[in-house]
Amino acid sequence: MPVKNSKTGQLHIVTVGTSLLQNCGWHPGESLPSESTLLTKLRSDPRKVSAELNALIPFLDQDHRIAVHLIATDTHVGRLACKVIGDFLKALPRIEVQKVEIKDLLPDMDHSFNRTKFEVAVMRFRERIFSVAEKARNRGMDVFINATGGLKCEVAVATLVAAELSISAYYIHQSMGEPVFLPTAAVDANSLSILKAIEARKFTRKKNQPEHDLLRLQREGLVTIQRDAFGEISSAKLTRYAKHLIRK
Repeated sequence: MPVKNSKTGQLHIVTVGTSLLQNCGWHPGESLPSESTLLTKLRSDPRKVSAELNALIPFLDQDHRIAVHLIATDTHVGRLACKVIGDFLKALPRIEVQKVEIKDLLPDMDHSFNRTKFEVAVMRFRERIFSVAEKARNRGMDVFINATGGLKCEVAVATLVAAELSISAYYIHQSMGEPVFLPTAAVDANSLSILKAIEARKFTRKKNQPEHDLLRLQREGLVTIQRDAFGEISSAKLTRYAKHLIRK
């Protein structure tokens, strides 16, 4: 999957759900399968067996260092899925893996739901993602959030963090052949200056202006691009959402 590469590599923060277990035939209420059984099935067809890996693997085909930060619930199923996915990734070249569990995001089989604990857990989850992403970005890494697996609340909060930090989030559905980027409006200082120039009608496509900057803004749903008869970008226009961002 073509993305701009940093010299210091990429970090992918991955919310982990239970697709691995379910795609291996497990159902809630049944005894959990063994790690070895899951790992064998995962190795046979990782993109089919794991939703998280289905989204992540297209990025692994590129020739640069990848760090993966797996975040799971502290339940038996979450812990098991995270462990097996982590073991699979550790066996691949140029991959660094870290795993973390967030307490109280989901009651385990022998515990009841506690609303206060859940709300605190969501904030703890947000703090973890924000901290990991911000530190990696400050080190010069390209940071991505894989918002495919996990609870719906995790995906929502993770995408909000991506928007707040101006980093990219991506997602894949089982019917898709490749992941798609979510419109998080990831805007850094350079991108914001381009948007302001477009709004002021002072924008002209210069030869030294990287096309990927404009294409990224288009991907984020912030500009519409017009091309000339030769396929070159001739002009760009702000969307209403972009105008809202500029005036914040």
